Amino acid sequence: MGLIVVGLVLATFAATYWRGVLDRTAQSIKVQDITWKKQAREQLFQLQDTYSTHRDPANLQPMIDKARELVDQYPQLSGAHVLLGQMLLDDNKLTEALEQLQKSLELNQRQPHIQYLAGNTALMIGNLGAAEKHISQAISMDPTNGRYRLHMAMVYLGKRKYPEARMTLLQALNFDSSLHEAHSGLSDLYARQNKLSLALQQINKAIDRTPDTSGGVSGGASGGDHGDWVIYMRKKANLLRRANKPGDALRILEGLSPRERINPAVMNEVALCFALMGKPQQAASLYEQALIVLPMDVDLLVGAVRWHHKAGDIDAAKLHLRSLRKIDPQLPVIKKLERLFVTTDR
Repeated sequence: MGLIVVGLVLATFAATYWRGVLDRTAQSIKVQDITWKKQAREQLFQLQDTYSTHRDPANLQPMIDKARELVDQYPQLSGAHVLLGQMLLDDNKLTEALEQLQKSLELNQRQPHIQYLAGNTALMIGNLGAAEKHISQAISMDPTNGRYRLHMAMVYLGKRKYPEARMTLLQALNFDSSLHEAHSGLSDLYARQNKLSLALQQINKAIDRTPDTSGGVSGGASGGDHGDWVIYMRKKANLLRRANKPGDALRILEGLSPRERINPAVMNEVALCFALMGKPQQAASLYEQALIVLPMDVDLLVGAVRWHHKAGDIDAAKLHLRSLRKIDPQLPVIKKLERLFVTTDR
């Protein structure tokens, strides 16, 4: 169960992390390098504006190359390191991105947002020591910023420092009561401690403060994000299942849209509910229906193999395993799935 909770924490964190990063980073760059000579500033700001308005996540390399040229030309321009770091984050090159952010901070430590960005990047890598260092620096420069404290709590959760995590989340809410993510963090904390009733109370508060912007069931706050709302509904279902209420959990997940219900993480939660109810065949059928929509989805095929095997339908499980081999015979998960059939074929 702990792995599921950790996965949900990371999913929530990722959704929170990327919201507004580009705009805040652009502002930081323009503030910190305002005194640089005109030519350097103009090149930096022009590249930043181009990146903000015309960036293509599928084709970042040309912009990354231009940012590298700018860093090489002006190695003391802290904003150039920040911009390159942001682009590398977009390209999922987290370690290199952190290095660039840290180079900017070596040139100018008093950049609270960049300290925060570096801390979040370190957290995503799993470097909790660096994450704590950078985010604590951000808090020291902007002590009333609730979002900084929210992410410091994520560091404490990673370190299993539960009292510190709880205190920091409560501080975050004290400074910013709209932080639904803090209620979600408290829910994660209580879930890790197996305090399911308290965890449910907090995830309900997170849901209430985060509208379903797709037009479905809404919470009470404005300005929420539908992605967060879906994650919180899945977390609530997870907690209900852990509390041995699979029927209630299924009803929660039925409130999601058809597209959201075929998300692999949601599918897995629904399947686990069926398994708890003694209905592995329905879990397998669920994956069959999803594969009609997304027949080449690796995660769904993996789930279909596992749940057909659990339901005793070995032929169907092997059929989906063959489909996985056709997609990519080198997938690491294939060897794990093949072990399921060792005893079956004897």
